[in-house]
Amino acid sequence: MEYSDLIAGMLHFGANSKDIFYNCMGVDENVIGETVIVSPGWTPQTLSRLGTFKPIVNSSPLFGYQVWNVSHDDLTMTFIKTGFGAPAVMDAVLLLGLSKCKRLIFVSSVGALKKDIGIGDLVIPKYSVSGDGASRYISSNSFKNDVFGQKNNPDNALFEKLKLETAKICDSQMVNWHIGTPFCTDTIFAQYPYIDDIIDMGCDTIDMESAAAFKTAEIIGVPIVALLNVSDNTVQDQSLMSASTDEIKEYRKFVRGEVMPQIIHRLILKDKRGKV
Repeated sequence: MEYSDLIAGMLHFGANSKDIFYNCMGVDENVIGETVIVSPGWTPQTLSRLGTFKPIVNSSPLFGYQVWNVSHDDLTMTFIKTGFGAPAVMDAVLLLGLSKCKRLIFVSSVGALKKDIGIGDLVIPKYSVSGDGASRYISSNSFKNDVFGQKNNPDNALFEKLKLETAKICDSQMVNWHIGTPFCTDTIFAQYPYIDDIIDMGCDTIDMESAAAFKTAEIIGVPIVALLNVSDNTVQDQSLMSASTDEIKEYRKFVRGEVMPQIIHRLILKDKRGKV
């Protein structure tokens, strides 16, 4: 599927791309910055040291997206909270193809499927395996094609920069980080009977959106990476349905609020300079 095919489809059925953007995102496309952070469930407050944020959309007309402008020193970012699930993230990223967005950073929680990946640790996906239905609509010219199990990749150059900056900052802050291979599911409740099968596919983590985000960013031609924070570990019987200790909660809060913003700032600066 080409991005032009999607635009042509909208035009064919009477939709205007400018109106589509405004009604879905809640702002004109020229309001969106060159660096966009997309998260299903987090707000800028979650990444508390990310910068000074200003809300510009409290709830967009059609999709209920929330949008902020974020500034830190000389850096400016757009932060979009989409809501959970591959379809919500996919449509948001598709819209960004109409904007001046030049780089995408996907941030979210991720579940661990490996014993040595701890709650609060950071995960950088080298690819994400599609277990979602939304990807069918963008992976070929026939939505009947089954892309279940397809590996979707981040941008390689941005991925290498993210690894370097994550290693430097995590080593200095004594935070554990991992290169991961998430499986992207459409369901939390019904995923558990399939955990062994998912692990057998080579996956060591599980989320709901990163595979669709990677594929969609490829279609719109914008580099993307993901930086994920571990929220649970199913194989250690520490699922989302279980309670965490105060110590684990504090570690995770520190990683999200202090460490992830530092990594994001350094990544943006390095990418702007064009160096690995």
